[in-house]
Amino acid sequence: MRRFPGFHWIIILLCFFPLFIRLYLLHFNPDPRVISQAKTQYWARITVSTTRGTVEDTNGIPLALSSPATSFFIDPTVWDPANAKLLKPYVSNDRYARLQTKLPGRYFSVARKVDIKKAEEIIALKIPGLFYIKETNRVYPQGRTLSHVLGFCNIDEKGLAGLELSWDHLLYSPPQSRIFAKDASGNILDISPEDGLGASPETGVLRLTIDSRFQHIVEKRLADAFAKHKAEWAAIIMVDPLSGEIPVSYTHLR
Repeated sequence: MRRFPGFHWIIILLCFFPLFIRLYLLHFNPDPRVISQAKTQYWARITVSTTRGTVEDTNGIPLALSSPATSFFIDPTVWDPANAKLLKPYVSNDRYARLQTKLPGRYFSVARKVDIKKAEEIIALKIPGLFYIKETNRVYPQGRTLSHVLGFCNIDEKGLAGLELSWDHLLYSPPQSRIFAKDASGNILDISPEDGLGASPETGVLRLTIDSRFQHIVEKRLADAFAKHKAEWAAIIMVDPLSGEIPVSYTHLR
């Protein structure tokens, strides 16, 4: 019997054909047990804020910096709306109302950038389905001192006014994507690559010529004089005659 060329390859393909069919069926029609197991796992790609550059006075004293904060979210597939009452003291009325309903998806933000003390209280509750991630929050250690110059940022630490806005190209660090997964024990794990996803470049440090010690004293004295004389407005600028540097700048308006 004469065999045509390539006959043995046809035999091999016929032997593997049932295997290919089986792999196809498993891929597009997985076993229900596999689907059930997969649903017990949680993963999400979440955008979190990163550390913004620091603003310092002429002596290196920080005027604006990013400090650690905690953000909370839930997985609606394992969240029990009855547990919403435990979070009532810590969330807005709108969030509280939403948490009492059946929510879609696998991620719902509960509270952004909670301070350390309050975050510890929430974590201690150990509420099933509630998870947390670490972020940063913009703080101003000197309080309202020089606030008219420094300006402010939004919740994602994007500059909106003052030096925070005009020097945003130096200070701003774009939000970074992180991948979080839930293990068999229900713990959230950060499985992002070490260099992050879309990791932001290093931010700079903005050092001013203003001396925060002088600034604080002048603001207090000018505010007292402003109130004493019932003025409509008052302003003061201190200039170093040798260098032209401005160690104090303040304006008080009614």
